[in-house]
This record gives sequence, structure tokens and C-alpha cells, in this order.
Amino acid sequence: MDADIIMLNRLYLQKAREWLITREDHKVQYLLGMPPEAMGPIRAMSLSQLKALTESGILCFSFRVPHQTLRDLLLSEEVLDPEDPVRLQLLAAAATTPTGGRHGHHLA
Repeated sequence: MDADIIMLNRLYLQKAREWLITREDHKVQYLLGMPPEAMGPIRAMSLSQLKALTESGILCFSFRVPHQTLRDLLLSEEVLDPEDPVRLQLLAAAATTPTGGRHGHHLA
């Protein structure tokens, strides 16, 4: 099994579960790209079930940055600043994809 995939899954699922337990579902959906129908099961999973999902070998999230945004960033000569409009563009693009920011999302 790929240790990097496991670590990425662990970080992703820990953050998702943290926000789900504190009822910050909007963050899970828009910032992490988790579809609403996955939130209930993730919230309800035991730690051993989450560990099994983490170690499944399948990445539990997908890339959501639109191609045009990548091109714009590549052509930009400036470093991405946290206050930069490109960051806002990335967030807006992720939240407005045809599937609500969850295109290609997989949960093993």
C-alpha cells in the first residue's frame, strides 16, 4: 500500500469528521468537496471503520481545480497570495462545478 495515499486519506477524513462532528457541514462540502450523501455515513463511522477506509488504497477525494484556472495560474507571473483573487476564483469554481464541487469524488 502507498503510505502517501494513506496519509492523504487520513488527513482528509480526520478534517472531514472533525467538521462533521461540530456540524460545520458547509465546510466539508465546499472546502473538502465531500458530497452531502457521504457526510452522514462518515459522521457515523467508528474510528476503526474510518481507519479501514483510510487504508483502502483508494484516494478518498479528487482534484477539483478547473483547467482554465490552472492555465491562468500558470500564465501568471505572480506567486499565489492567500488574499489573491485567484484563490477566490478557485473556491468559487470548486463550489460551482455542475455536481456541487464533487465531480469524480470517490469514497471506496
